[in-house]
Amino acid sequence: NVAISYNNIGGIYNKIGNYEKAISFHSKALNIKLELLGEKHPNTAISYNNIGGIYNKIGNYEKAISFHSKALNITLELLGEKHPDTAISYNNLGSVYEYTGDYEKAITFYIKALNINLKVFDEKHPGVATIYNNLGNIYNKISDYEKAIAFYIKALNINLKVFDEKHPNVAISYGNLGYIYNVAGNYEKAISFLKKALNINLKVFGEKHPNVAISYGNLGTIYPQKGDYEKAISFFNKALNINIKVFGEKHRKAIDNYSNLAITYEEFGNYKTADSLWYIVIPQITEQLKSTYLFLPNEQRIKYSNTLTSTNTNFYSFTASHGTESTKQLATNYLLNTKSLALDYTISTNQLIKKINDTTLTAQYQQLNKINKQLADAEILTSEERKEKGWDLAEIQDEQYNLALQMLQHPQLKSKLNTETIEWQDIQNHLTPDEVTIDFMDIYEKKDSLWTYYAVVIRKDLSSPQFVRITDKKILAGFLQTDDSKHPDYLNERNSRKDLYKTLWQPLAPYLEGVKTVHISPSGILYRVPFESLQAADNEFLASQYEFHYYSAIRDMLKDKPRKMTYKNMVLLGHILYDAAGKEKYIADQDAYDTLFMRNARDGIHPLKGTLEEVNKINKVGKKTRLKTTMLTIDAASEDTMQYFVQERAPNIIHFATHGVFLSPLEQEHEKTDLSGTRDRLRAADNPLQRSALMLYGANETWTKGSRLLGSGKDGILTALEVTALDLQNTDLVVLSACSTGLGDVHNTEGVFGLQRAFKLAGVNHVVASLWDVDDDATKNLMVKFYENLLEEKQDPATALRNAKNYYRDKGYEPQDWAGFILIE
Repeated sequence: NVAISYNNIGGIYNKIGNYEKAISFHSKALNIKLELLGEKHPNTAISYNNIGGIYNKIGNYEKAISFHSKALNITLELLGEKHPDTAISYNNLGSVYEYTGDYEKAITFYIKALNINLKVFDEKHPGVATIYNNLGNIYNKISDYEKAIAFYIKALNINLKVFDEKHPNVAISYGNLGYIYNVAGNYEKAISFLKKALNINLKVFGEKHPNVAISYGNLGTIYPQKGDYEKAISFFNKALNINIKVFGEKHRKAIDNYSNLAITYEEFGNYKTADSLWYIVIPQITEQLKSTYLFLPNEQRIKYSNTLTSTNTNFYSFTASHGTESTKQLATNYLLNTKSLALDYTISTNQLIKKINDTTLTAQYQQLNKINKQLADAEILTSEERKEKGWDLAEIQDEQYNLALQMLQHPQLKSKLNTETIEWQDIQNHLTPDEVTIDFMDIYEKKDSLWTYYAVVIRKDLSSPQFVRITDKKILAGFLQTDDSKHPDYLNERNSRKDLYKTLWQPLAPYLEGVKTVHISPSGILYRVPFESLQAADNEFLASQYEFHYYSAIRDMLKDKPRKMTYKNMVLLGHILYDAAGKEKYIADQDAYDTLFMRNARDGIHPLKGTLEEVNKINKVGKKTRLKTTMLTIDAASEDTMQYFVQERAPNIIHFATHGVFLSPLEQEHEKTDLSGTRDRLRAADNPLQRSALMLYGANETWTKGSRLLGSGKDGILTALEVTALDLQNTDLVVLSACSTGLGDVHNTEGVFGLQRAFKLAGVNHVVASLWDVDDDATKNLMVKFYENLLEEKQDPATALRNAKNYYRDKGYEPQDWAGFILIE
């Protein structure tokens, strides 16, 4: 009974926005329940849900997920899947995943909760209205406004029937509808609904409640559209003052208010005030991002980063247009600390697991890789095929997520996971006088409604990072136009190469005097450009002027690099039989086969004649330098064999001489259930890592037929997603001597989602990949020269590749024959 009192008092403090006291009272109630009723009691679950809900409100999503998950497990075990208390837990978890940007997961939980409530209660229950509102919020965030309005109206109708006109639940519905009408541009209707919501909240809660702050904030977003900036600023300040008192200055709600104020002051022409506000926003977002990344699994990290896209766009836009030198330093620091951050955290996590050497953690890591492999297979099967195997895709995804979440709770892993923040001076101090870093980014120029590429330049002798405007996205896209994965059009003619040089490189010329080494981190479509291939007016390629180094993020320069690698072993895959049968004929008549590239190869995957000579010659170089070499050719170059060369058996070098493919996504109008060939199934995958792949033994069986290899669970197609499940932390170098292995879907902050990222996630230090369909014979020559430089001349991988490219450039080869391969460090 005392516990009930604590619980009730905690509930009141929660409603009036005193979350510190609310947690204190709910925790007292929980402790009593745990002592008297035990862990597995419905009343204990209620306390877990109460505490989890408050942690969600104050932005501690890790604790929120933990408490709500405990509540869900209890209710599922004791009350079953169809109980209202289970619906509460589902709804609460949906709310947390909504805030962390995992909208798909949030919708799944909300729908589960809705289905329970519709069965237990009738259509007009407040619990049903709550979930309708939540679903409306999700569809609003993913820009499906029609669905959002439909759910909001359903919720409003219920709330008006159940409660009176002045109830807080009605205010929530009015607020949601007001917000959506604002987005739709119907400002008068939006103001009408939002003022109704504000008046209810003021009467029920008073001036200092978070719900009132929401109303003020929503009203603030309307008035800039009407040109009334002073009114907008007034509303945003009111919202900010409430949120600071309730949540503190560092809470996400307060930061959102600061962001809105910064944007409004910029539109109002008060750049100085806007500048000062960004100085509050950006450090806090960086801190929140890094702390949230500590407990979120990789996929969820990327989704969480997507929730920051709007803020990032506005900040970088302000910096480029109105930022002072100091603002540009702030923006550079933000870029350095956030670009490819999810990739960085995942690699660091995997490395730490190995170093910690905890038996439980290691076993969990190995189990997670098994689940990842199963998930990669399951995602491209039809529902019928999954049913035959007894696989439930949602269950596999949940198992993957829960295990990853559990691993990230390991105290040693949590404490050692790198969360250090670097500054641009750290990069500058790392450079020699003849080095420069160029971090590309695409910035929205509000004045002309134009997406434009900028370069952020750091040099030893510059007092501050320089923001250099390059050109707009459309102009660059014209140069880089291509049919599917062929090389970009600019490579075909010398004049085009010169024109791209003028457009892309000439604006940087003032900052490159005396420079010999250029460290580059591309962005957007610039991931398709090997900068060595640009040609100046005097016909000189940039390759003859600079040494280029490529990174996912410029901060990778600061990482401790292993001492000069002494290679001991390598595995070579090439001369692969892509059919399941005909081994003898393949060996005897290989020269009679036509060499065709993967693109449009619907009639089958054809042999690559040059790969036998390629791997044989590289093998000779390896043996000459006393490496232990393993040749995997014909039917030995299989997915099953690749599963052997992992963990402690992973070699220092893996060389793939085969077909590579990057597939554009299937158009939405195609039904994913009617896909016959594996090619279309891969294209239908939502995960871009399923659409980048290497072809191994037997791939022909599945490429068009969709069947598996006899006696094997594999399909002969090694997707990038499957690569991420391989433990290759002992591998220093992977060479993807295949077409288009450096391509993939480009994420706004995380870079290219394809094979190069996959091998990095698997633990590989250096990845050599191609940016287009490379010529078979030219590739063979380039690769042999690369290995001679690497193994015989003892050059590091970047130097070895650069010198191999220069060798063939000097021999007069066209850039499409030597420039297509880049090394990601």
